[in-house]
Amino acid sequence: MGNGNGSRTCTGKNYADNPLVRQCKQIRFLIVHENAPVRKLIKSILRNMGFTLILEDSSTGNFLGTLKKENVHVLICSGKDSDHENWDWVKTLRTQEHARKTGVMILSSVTDKETILGAIQAGVDDYIVMPFSAQAFEERINALFQKRQLLS
Repeated sequence: MGNGNGSRTCTGKNYADNPLVRQCKQIRFLIVHENAPVRKLIKSILRNMGFTLILEDSSTGNFLGTLKKENVHVLICSGKDSDHENWDWVKTLRTQEHARKTGVMILSSVTDKETILGAIQAGVDDYIVMPFSAQAFEERINALFQKRQLLS
C-alpha cells in the first residue's frame, strides 16, 4: 500500500517495522456490496494493506448473522437494502453485544446530506462517497481503526 512516500503501511506505520502486522492479519472484514467490481477493489486495497481475512457477499440479506458467526471486526457495505429502511439495521447492530465495537463503513454513490446524516446518526462510523481513491480509502480505514481501537 502506498502512503505517498513509497513505503507500505498498516494502520499508518511502516509495514516492515510494524509490530501490529500479526494483529492486522487477525482482523476480519466483511464486504457486502451489490457491485462485484467494488467488492474486488476493496478486497485488493485491504490485501495491499496487509489484511488477509476478507469475507464478501453480494447481498445484504443476512449479514447480521454473518457478522456474529464470523466474528467480523469491520463491515464495509453499500447500505442499500429494501428490508432495512432508515438505517434500522445499523441501530440493530449497535444494540448487539458482539457487534458494538464493529466498525461500519458505507460505500455509496448517494450524496444527499439527509442520507449521509441519517447513516451517521444511526451509528455508521464512516460514509464514503464513490468514486474514491485507494489512498483515501486507506486513510479512512486507518481512522476507523483509531476510532474503534481495533488495533492497540
